[in-house]
Amino acid sequence: MALTATGMGSGLDINAIVSSLVNAQKAPKEASFDAQESGLKAQISAFGNLKSTLAKFSESLESLSKASFFSSSTAELSKDGFFSVTTSENSTPGRYQVKVNQLASQHKVALNAVNDVTSPVGEGTVTLGVGGENFDIIVGPTDSLQDVMRAINDSPENSGVQASIVNSDEGARLVLTSSETGTSNALEISATNSGSGTSLTDLFGSQSDNQSPSTSKLTQLQQPLDAIIEIDGLVVTSSTNKVDNVINGISLDLTETTGGEPVWISVAKDQEKITEALVAFVDAYNEIQDLISKDSSYNAETESGGPLQGDSLVRGLSSQLKSQVMNLVDGKALSEFGITSDRYGKLEIDEGKMAAALEDGQLDPAHFFANSEDGLAVGFNELLERYTQTGGLLDGRDKSLNGQIDRIDDQREDLAYRMEALEARLYKQFNAMDLIVSQLNAQGASLQSRFDSLPGLVRT
Repeated sequence: MALTATGMGSGLDINAIVSSLVNAQKAPKEASFDAQESGLKAQISAFGNLKSTLAKFSESLESLSKASFFSSSTAELSKDGFFSVTTSENSTPGRYQVKVNQLASQHKVALNAVNDVTSPVGEGTVTLGVGGENFDIIVGPTDSLQDVMRAINDSPENSGVQASIVNSDEGARLVLTSSETGTSNALEISATNSGSGTSLTDLFGSQSDNQSPSTSKLTQLQQPLDAIIEIDGLVVTSSTNKVDNVINGISLDLTETTGGEPVWISVAKDQEKITEALVAFVDAYNEIQDLISKDSSYNAETESGGPLQGDSLVRGLSSQLKSQVMNLVDGKALSEFGITSDRYGKLEIDEGKMAAALEDGQLDPAHFFANSEDGLAVGFNELLERYTQTGGLLDGRDKSLNGQIDRIDDQREDLAYRMEALEARLYKQFNAMDLIVSQLNAQGASLQSRFDSLPGLVRT
């Protein structure tokens, strides 16, 4: 608005009058826009909370939707400290006696001692190997024990030999260790000299030693051994201390021998894990219904409703969730697992009935929840996908609400433009009126002056 001197002729506060007239038209419309926008933003926020709650419910269905989850087992040991047990969905329930008679070990040898790890050790070729896979290291005339160690460890053809230097009381000794345990991974070591010197074969042994690490050139620090265990009296040999599927679906990680005494493994279906998953499912379901109830409610005292009151999408979601709960799977109902619905549509758990249903084996929870045709959890996932997937019902509602806010923004801009035009028109009209009043006042003053100058005119 341009600066304007107003009211000089009429004495009226034209700025205040114009401002009042413009605000009289603008304020109700702005209040309406604010109320609409606030309501729309409240709905967007409410739908955002609903999405988060549905995502949590979807997470609770992940395990229940997999038949393998209901086959998971748990294992208990009569004594701890000798081995750990890993079960799988294929584990066979039962009680098993285990003895660990011997642990698998890596082969480890030490070469003869040298006085200086930086001095040359001879010239030639060192042949190393594990399990029949050999590789060669070329030793130059100036290469030291440190150089040999690095060459072994850095060789791209290394088949599983680890080299290190130990500074013992006798001097520095190169220690070679097989990277794998078991008799099949024993070290193979030999050397050949170049030229007339014998230093390298004196250190490593020669091919004539038949690649034996037990010659006088080498000291065996640790013998390569296989793990030996007994399962219910049956002997099992393993090249490693991790014994997979030694019992159907059960793996053992051996850490110590049992000294001839047995350790009992008791394997059973993991009912506790299934119970926890069902409780999480019930809690997440009830959280959805609580949220829908709160956001769809009406407060008679304040005469105000929740942001989603009367929303058909939310009513439809709540109704479909309740309907899915009541679905039968091969004539079986969720209530047979101790989960029932109260009069408000929320779920309740009878812990005793749930435990009995999972333990007696009469009901098949894997089929009830996870079968691909009509499993309860699978059905819930299909229902949720219609609402939560990209381009789904909730996405569509979000776009609709944000579109309405965009239209309100457009209406605000249009209102501002119209109010500027109205203000300009009113100033023009009032300024014209003020000019006329000013002219009339001037004419009146002129007439009065003439009347005052007439002879014989006497003022009373």
